[in-house]
Order: sequence, then structure tokens, then C-alpha cells
Amino acid sequence: MGNGATDWDADISPSFPDVVANFNIIPPRLLKNYTANNCHFYFRDVKQPNPDSPICNALWDQINDLWQGLNWYDLFRKVYPQSTVPSTVSETVEALARERTVKIGDEIKTYKAGFTFQEYIGWVGDMPMYQAQQPLMGDFLSDYINRADVRRALNIPNSVQGWSMCSNEVSSQYRLQLEASLWIYKIFLQYNYKMLFYSGDTDGAVPTQGTRRWIESLNLNVKGPWRSWNTNGQVSGYQINYEGGLDFATVHGAGHMAPQWKR
Repeated sequence: MGNGATDWDADISPSFPDVVANFNIIPPRLLKNYTANNCHFYFRDVKQPNPDSPICNALWDQINDLWQGLNWYDLFRKVYPQSTVPSTVSETVEALARERTVKIGDEIKTYKAGFTFQEYIGWVGDMPMYQAQQPLMGDFLSDYINRADVRRALNIPNSVQGWSMCSNEVSSQYRLQLEASLWIYKIFLQYNYKMLFYSGDTDGAVPTQGTRRWIESLNLNVKGPWRSWNTNGQVSGYQINYEGGLDFATVHGAGHMAPQWKR
């Protein structure tokens, strides 16, 4: 599992103030005031802010104002364009031409090219920073995967439909699970399932710090100590191994989509 929201008491909003303070995005005094007032906020209000007070609300707003202009999914990565408003008629036609076709055998397959944040993550439209028109991303991948020669190389039967990055049917059925998913790790640990949880350490959305908090809450015995793992003589991240089958590793210098950005 990579950068997965697992425990609403630790992940995303609860750990975010400490993360942006460690990244020197907010001043130490702001974090000190936030902590001194015992403020707690939760992702998408899965729980009510505690306490729901004017001072905590004001401090939370200050924290969120200061990180605007950064990439939430990788605090060290460039931001994506805010708008896809086309500047020419030809660009308008291109933006609308997302329903594409490819001939596979004797059949014409259709697919939807690329994705937007709203399509990729259904709930993101509720967040103010993503409510503007969104850029189309990944259309090159859609075209590549749907090429006849690529399908043959992947042994995809001709009877299989065209591939789209996102499914409107699936996205529309997305529901936030109020109990999160920490409970399932406790079950797996009873049966010694081998598990790897990894975390890109510049992720602002599901920060490494929150992940380490909920793992520590499991009170597992350490089998292999905290240490670096390396690629070609360079530190690629850090890892620790726990009894019961759980391994945790960080991916250094990567954000939320660690495999995509550090392949």
C-alpha cells in the first residue's frame, strides 16, 4: 500500500500542521499556537473539529492560506496548471476530442483520453483549490495503452474494450469510509500476512508523519531497525520491519504518487 489514508486520527489533516512546519512552510509560532490551543481538524470533516472554536478555526485557516500555491501531492514539486481554458479555436476542438477510437482487429474500440483531478479523485471537487477548471493529464498514456501493438504485447484479447484512465461509473460510486482502514491491518497481523506500506516523504496529502503515527499506535515489536535503503549507492529512503509481517518504507524525495515519480 502506498501513501494510503488509514487512520483519520493520524492521516491528512491531523498531521498536516506538523508537516508544513517541518517543511518551513509555516512559522514555528503558528504551530506552537495551534498546539497550545489543542486544535484538531479532520479530513473532510469525518469528525468535527475539536475544539470547534474561533481561535482554532482562525489558526487552521492561516495554516491553509500559507501552503496555497504549492502542490499538495508533493510539496517540492511544481504545481499543475489551474485552468484548461483554451486560447484558440483549434485548442477548443482538441480539448473536447477526448472520446477517441482505435481499430483492434476488425473492431473499433473507443476510450476516453486522459483524466482530470475531479475524475481521478471524486472527492477533490469539494476542495476549493481544485474547483477551478482542471488540466487534462495523461492523454499520452491513454493513447499508448490503446495502441494495437501495445495491446498485443500485453496479451490483451481483441474482445476486451478500450482502456480509459478513469471510470465515471466507478468514480460516481466512491464513498468515504468513516472507519478508515486501520482495522484491517490488525486482522492481517493476526495471520502474519506479509505487508509493505510505503510513503513518499514529500507528500502533503497523506504525509509520512501521519503514517508513522498510526503504525506506532499498533505497538508492534521491531524486527529490523530503522535504516536506509539504497539504489546505486544513493539513499533512496528508509525502512523498518515489524513482527507480524508489516514492513514500512519511505521513498525519499517523492510525493503521493511515488511509483510514478520515482520509477
